[in-house]
Amino acid sequence: MPTQVGYARERGMSLIELCMALVMLTIGLLAAAQFFPAGSRSMTHDRLNSAASLYVQQKVEQLTGLDWTDPLLTLGRHPAGSTYEVVGSGNNLWQRFYIVSAMPAPLDNLRMINVGVAFNFQGRRDTVTSVTYVRR
Repeated sequence: MPTQVGYARERGMSLIELCMALVMLTIGLLAAAQFFPAGSRSMTHDRLNSAASLYVQQKVEQLTGLDWTDPLLTLGRHPAGSTYEVVGSGNNLWQRFYIVSAMPAPLDNLRMINVGVAFNFQGRRDTVTSVTYVRR
């Protein structure tokens, strides 16, 4: 007849072992929970950045289709001064501007257009820019 001596020592987990396992699990979950706010901030910034890129691309496409003599392609900053064209709606407003520059000879048949869209995110200002050229 077999004895049950081996089973007496391995009947189950003690209360201390269970508490230690729960403490370790809690520490792991709290460490993992710190990544969620950072991920959410990153996703929001990327969404704003993508929208700014879209607004830049819209203006580039509009300007590249214009005739060389169009008033929108005159040299200088558009809109003039330090004002911006406000795009977007709701709480997220992007500020768009572009600068038309003449190229030196022998490239004087080109104009360089630098389009920028600025937005604020968590107290800092970010800008997405694109440079394109139009030919006479």
